Amino acid sequence: VLAAGGAVEVEVQMKEGALGWVVADSSEWVSVSAASGIGRTTVILTALENKSAAGRSGTVVFRASDKQECAVTVTQAGADLAGYDKWVQDSFPPDATADRTAADAVPAGDGIPNLMKYATGQDPLKPCGSVTKVTLEEGEDGCMHLVLRWPVNPQATDVKHEVEASTDLVDWISLGEVETAGKTAAEFWDAEPVRESGMERRFLRLKVTRE
Repeated sequence: VLAAGGAVEVEVQMKEGALGWVVADSSEWVSVSAASGIGRTTVILTALENKSAAGRSGTVVFRASDKQECAVTVTQAGADLAGYDKWVQDSFPPDATADRTAADAVPAGDGIPNLMKYATGQDPLKPCGSVTKVTLEEGEDGCMHLVLRWPVNPQATDVKHEVEASTDLVDWISLGEVETAGKTAAEFWDAEPVRESGMERRFLRLKVTRE
């Protein structure tokens, strides 16, 4: 049994009369420290990292000069997934393709990418409306301000929530990151007051990125 990226020693010994041995076959994710040898030899089998949650098994076949063969079975546990990758494993069927599970994919066809649904606790396979809500509320300064609110997936600890503003929906500037650790909802008050006249249009949006 090999851990992800781990190694194990295997002793190869030919029967009497055999002149030597070679590695006749090996799974592509297992490397062997020596391709051939004579008599009793210790070789090291090394496994590449298993990025899948599923375990896997393979073989390394040693063949003697007299054509006798011996196969060593190698098993490796699946990776311990976390964060976005764990969410994908829990939210999608096992046969889901990479173009559906990618962070920028929109499998529900509603315009909301997977990463946004992960960060806000939505089902990626079901259409939903906007995950944010903008209201106009009076602040402590007596002025009206835009307030952006959205749900938070408390288990999505590998993402950053950032609010951006724009006056034309083309060019956006960052207004800062919002701390969401341990929360199920978040809000952001725009520091720019809304004036009754003489003020450009102003829009807020939520930007989510993986850390």
